[in-house]
Amino acid sequence: MKVGINLFASEEFEPDDLFCRFLYKTLSQATQLQETTEFFIFFNKEFGYEQWAGWQVITETNKHIGFFSSFSLRGSVLDPLIRKFKIDVVITPLETAHFVTSVPCVPMIIHTENWYRGVLKEDFFHKRDVKRIFYESPLWLTASEHTRRSSLDVWKIPLNKIAVLPAGVEPKLLQNTPSLIAPPYLVSVIDDATIHHLPETLEILQYFCKEIPHTIVLLGKRHPKEPLHWGDNVFRIEECPDLTLAGLFQNATAFLYPAIHDGSALRPIEAMQAGTCIVAPMTPVMEERCGELPFYYHVENPSSINAVLHRIVNLPSEERKERIRLGRLRVTEYTWEQTTWKLITALKRI
Repeated sequence: MKVGINLFASEEFEPDDLFCRFLYKTLSQATQLQETTEFFIFFNKEFGYEQWAGWQVITETNKHIGFFSSFSLRGSVLDPLIRKFKIDVVITPLETAHFVTSVPCVPMIIHTENWYRGVLKEDFFHKRDVKRIFYESPLWLTASEHTRRSSLDVWKIPLNKIAVLPAGVEPKLLQNTPSLIAPPYLVSVIDDATIHHLPETLEILQYFCKEIPHTIVLLGKRHPKEPLHWGDNVFRIEECPDLTLAGLFQNATAFLYPAIHDGSALRPIEAMQAGTCIVAPMTPVMEERCGELPFYYHVENPSSINAVLHRIVNLPSEERKERIRLGRLRVTEYTWEQTTWKLITALKRI
């Protein structure tokens, strides 16, 4: 089977760090499984690499212009590439699923932030032909059981058409690694699931940092909606290999993840694997994947983050170590190899 991965960007949407990292880790395992499934990665020309996660990259178009006029019964921007490489099925973000018209389309849901703001709230997704593409898709992929059921509630997709691919853990994150940043510092991340919530979160963090001085580290490739400057005590890192990430997590006071509509808990799982305290809103996906181990704050009261951080700073050393140990035990049940096998098995049922 030949599987296309649609990572094309439009003027209104570009696959973010969270979606790309999830797929990258999954496909990296696929190269080691000696399986007959082939993956082809569709990127814009700006990408500039021949391989991604060990698989061939196809770059034959710039960002697609005119998102709301891109759907056509005559075909889409992907059709010539699908025919050229004889692709059987295409995995795609829901936001650009309408690019896939000539072969089965498999939407993958890693977060649901855009379900409640932005492109997925527009009238475009109520058009009959676009809805037909979604509903005729033989398979949907989600990263949690909660997101699977949400796909039924929001998009009316039958549960038997939705497969759950839980995020795995990266063994490199367990390696003791020095940090790029001198402690004390807090770590957060920029992606589609956090970008709308970070400004308010950082405002709260700055109050905390005035009381207990900390550097704030923001990870992730530059987001089109982020400001040019976050603040004098904010350290921005756009590229972060796994060993560097391990060092940053292991030496941080805490990892903050202000994502209300995350559907995978990938970032908190990685932070738990590396070994730090997690601060996150109490959401169904976080509880499903991380249990009671994070320090939760209520979505309706983000200012409670300050009190949570004070609690973490004042934790006895032994209690902090025990919490980190339990967090690592919690995530050992997840592996990217299992995630990849679930993906390949689901695709072969199409």
